[in-house]
Amino acid sequence: MSIPVSDKFKPKGIGGFALVDAVDVEMPDGTRLSDFSGSAGQDGLTPYIGSNGNWWIGETDTGTKAQGEKGEKGDQGIQGIQGIQGEKGAKGDTGSQGAKGDTGAKGDKGDKGDKGDTGANGSPGAAGKDGVSPTVSITTITGGHRVSITDVSGTKTFDVMDGEDGEDGTGGSITVDSELSDTSENPVQNKVITVEFGAAIQDIFAAMDQLAAAIPTDDQINGLIDAKLGVIENGTY
Repeated sequence: MSIPVSDKFKPKGIGGFALVDAVDVEMPDGTRLSDFSGSAGQDGLTPYIGSNGNWWIGETDTGTKAQGEKGEKGDQGIQGIQGIQGEKGAKGDTGSQGAKGDTGAKGDKGDKGDKGDTGANGSPGAAGKDGVSPTVSITTITGGHRVSITDVSGTKTFDVMDGEDGEDGTGGSITVDSELSDTSENPVQNKVITVEFGAAIQDIFAAMDQLAAAIPTDDQINGLIDAKLGVIENGTY
């Protein structure tokens, strides 16, 4: 059905065609396109992209790529203005432990720490095994002596050989003093020392006798005590 259009709105175009309404056209001889309307056609096939990336129509591969070839990389654009910093996100999960790193350089020696408290006494240790006292024996052998030492590990021996006789010494003179002196460095005769010691002992004994004589006897002490007591009793003190 055509929508009527006023004659003044039917300007004649090229070839005398005029627009009658939004869906019909009137030709110069007065006929309209709507007079030649045929029966509805069959539904068309919608193209689609196949699994190989080509355009397909129905079951037909057109051979045309749906996506064009990758073009060359363009020039890097200028850096945009830095945006506003967003809010701090939630803490992420702890990552897996990484591989052990190389050993670092040795650091400087630290300061000496404070002396720690004295620890408690430890438990007594187990009694040790009885020791073995070594024994030594010496036997005479030709030209010397053999020394044998026996201990827990066994017996060990070694020989000590006698030395050769030495040569006779050359003659010399030694001055021996016949009296004591506090300045001489020569040896002193034995008899001189004996005499001097004997005289010193006699002097000691004499001094002891004098000391004993000066000490009052028991009878003398008792007599002095009685005399003092008599003075006290008589009131003549």
